[in-house]
Amino acid sequence: MYYDDNKEIMEMKALLENDLNIRFDMDHDKIFTLATLLDPRYKQQFFEAEDLITIRSQFFVESLKNSMSDDDSDSSKR
Repeated sequence: MYYDDNKEIMEMKALLENDLNIRFDMDHDKIFTLATLLDPRYKQQFFEAEDLITIRSQFFVESLKNSMSDDDSDSSKR
């Protein structure tokens, strides 16, 4: 009886972990990643040092692209 309960608990744990990983996959959701990075409570808690450098540079490049496209659209309105 104990072994069966333990096996069911382990299966349930694996299912829950898989579901949480799918729902809260920070690698693929830029909004959650940016919010976590900017929140001072979690600033460097969830990222490895190498990942942090990559994430920061990706957001920096993306913000530069966005600001350049905003400048282009502003100049075309004149």
